[in-house]
Amino acid sequence: MYKKALVLIAFTGLIGSAFGQNSEVQSAANYIRHKEYKKAKISIDKATENATSKGKAKTWKYCSELYYIIASSTKESIKSLDADALEKAFEAFKMLKDLDTKGIYKKESSGGFAKCGNKFFSKGEAAYKKEQFADGLKYFNLCTEAYDYNGVPKTGSSYYPPIEWGAYCAIGLKDYALAEKYYRMIIDAKIDLFNTYRNIYILFKSDMEDLDGAEKVLNEAIALFPDSLNLKMYQVDVLLKKGDKDGAKKYLDAAIAKDPNNATLYHFVAQEVYLPAGDNEETIKNFVKAFDLNPNKYFLDGYDAALMYYKDGVDVDKKAADIENNTKYKAEKARSKDIIRKAIVIFEQIETFAGEDLTTLTPDVKATLQNTMQYLKNCYVRVEDIDKMRAAKAKIAELE
Repeated sequence: MYKKALVLIAFTGLIGSAFGQNSEVQSAANYIRHKEYKKAKISIDKATENATSKGKAKTWKYCSELYYIIASSTKESIKSLDADALEKAFEAFKMLKDLDTKGIYKKESSGGFAKCGNKFFSKGEAAYKKEQFADGLKYFNLCTEAYDYNGVPKTGSSYYPPIEWGAYCAIGLKDYALAEKYYRMIIDAKIDLFNTYRNIYILFKSDMEDLDGAEKVLNEAIALFPDSLNLKMYQVDVLLKKGDKDGAKKYLDAAIAKDPNNATLYHFVAQEVYLPAGDNEETIKNFVKAFDLNPNKYFLDGYDAALMYYKDGVDVDKKAADIENNTKYKAEKARSKDIIRKAIVIFEQIETFAGEDLTTLTPDVKATLQNTMQYLKNCYVRVEDIDKMRAAKAKIAELE
């Protein structure tokens, strides 16, 4: 009789314990319903620590719901209940999915993963913008994990933004191998191939300062996008940085032969090949070609070409002053004027391009036009065209 009584007491205790923990889950549900989140947290924490109730899906349904509410709240009194509420909500949604063998709470867990993923992504962005790269990387990885739990297909573009941002964070942490690994994951999925290859190229060229690696990546990309002008310009940039100006020029000449009306090519060969080499004649020729083909985009190329002519003409004129032979002196003075006239032709094109209605000019164009008119005035003085000099002075006054 005594042994039966002990068994009965023990059995009753077990029932009471189980009932008590079920009661904690129900209490948490009631507290959530009445927005008493502090009390709800006490109850649900007890339930998740109990050996019996922590094995039930219902416990994690209310746990995930509560912690997500805390994580999402804008009220400090609620948000301060747990600083790690979002991570705890995510863990609770995972437990809910694992224990919900009948799929009763499938909608709740799936929706929870989506919501947590979005919040992780937002927190990752915020951390990245504050240059808190380690935190950013953590949140983007959690976002990717949430996508995995929710079954987001890895073949779709929506899966990869947190991986790309994770690469940005890895670069911030100078973990370049990890950054390349993330970029390669995107390439393997054949998502946004062009931009991803460009990002790897920048990683090698700018962050790692590995020009050979950058060139190798470009060769991969060009094999996929053989007609891409941007990739060819990147290739030229690498060749120039490696000191291979002949190789860069050869590459550009081939590109120009294939696309002779592309203003960008003439701009690039002038700016990056001939100008650094001190070849003024080729620099001017290519600047003028870029300006002629696309004056809107390469307005300043025309200005720079004209300015180079003007400075060359002035330089010839100054040197002529030291020539004692009168015939040679006159020849050099005449040559100076011929060069100045070449500057005038381009400066006048710029003036024409700017138009008559000066009120519509953007600040940059207006500033360039003001400088143009000043140089034109000086040019007209040097070639002794008094009428045009006066007209230039009048326009300068109008622009002030």
